[in-house]
Formats: sequence, structure tokens, C-alpha cells
Amino acid sequence: MFRRFIILFILSGFYLGSGAQAIVIKGQVKDQHNEEPIPYASVVGFPSKKGTTTDSLGFFTYYAELSTDDSIVITYVGYDPYIIYTAQIKDTNLIKINLERAITQGVVIKTKANRGLILWRKIVRNKPNNDRSRFPAFSYELHNKLELDFNRINKEKLGDMKVMKPFSFVLNNVDSSEGGVPILPI
Repeated sequence: MFRRFIILFILSGFYLGSGAQAIVIKGQVKDQHNEEPIPYASVVGFPSKKGTTTDSLGFFTYYAELSTDDSIVITYVGYDPYIIYTAQIKDTNLIKINLERAITQGVVIKTKANRGLILWRKIVRNKPNNDRSRFPAFSYELHNKLELDFNRINKEKLGDMKVMKPFSFVLNNVDSSEGGVPILPI
């Protein structure tokens, strides 16, 4: 009985040891054309779909389990995906990955109806219902302010006029703040 227990214990140790082998993959992701690091690129293992992102300098550390991850895919917006097979990785010190820029033909958006036009037609259809003048609580007062000024006033000539004698205090308050040109508000 004791012998069976020891044999079972030894065999279970071999079984657990051979199970999940993991490797640490460290690398840096750069642009292929100008060798600039690509920050925050996605590094995902397949088929487990566990992953990480690169830091601000393009460096990453990924813990791949050989039993579940057979490849690692590095993606970033505007670049073609890059695939690394875990069976091909021999040296895990630092892998340099250069992403190639994707060639895009642009984006084509197709629609069956112009949603802006549909919304505009609904607004126009409900215009009589939303007229403010039909509500009893709606009122307003309109005030306009109009300001006239005399420019380039000669104080001596206006002071000599008999009509302006009772208004001589106005000539003492001529505004000359804008460029030194005297202005008299009316």
C-alpha cells in the first residue's frame, strides 16, 4: 500500500512537471522605416488570447505557455500584423520586431439613406408644434442701443458757437482715449 502511494506520488510529479512549460519573451517593437519605437502596441498570444501592450518606448514582456500559445501576434493601428511562432523562439533575451506600415486604400462609408436629411425633415415637420409664440408664457422685449460719435472735434470752434454756449460742459468731457483723436458722443 505504501509502495503504491510512493509510485503514484513520483508519477504525479512527472506529470505536473511536464505540463505547463512557460517561456518569457522580451522584445521591442519599432517602425521598420525610421526605427522609432511604437508605444502601446498589442501583443497577444494565440489561441489563448492573453496579452499585454508595449510601454512608451516599445518594450514588452510576455509570458507564453507553450502548451496553449503557439503564436504571438503584434498589432498596431496603421501597421500590418506581425506573427511570431513560439516554436521558432530560441533566444528570449530581446527580440527586435519591426512593423511594416499598412497600405490602405482609404475608407468607404456606404449608406442607404442620408440620416442628416431625415433628421432635418423631422425638425421641419414639427416646427409648428415648437413655435414659441403659441405658448402663453412666452414674451420678450426688444431694446436697441445706437451710439453716434463726432470724430475730429475742434473744441475752439464749437466753443465759439452761440448754440453750444449752454453746453460748454460737454466740450470739457470729450473722449480722446482712442489714438488721441477727440470723440464727442451724441
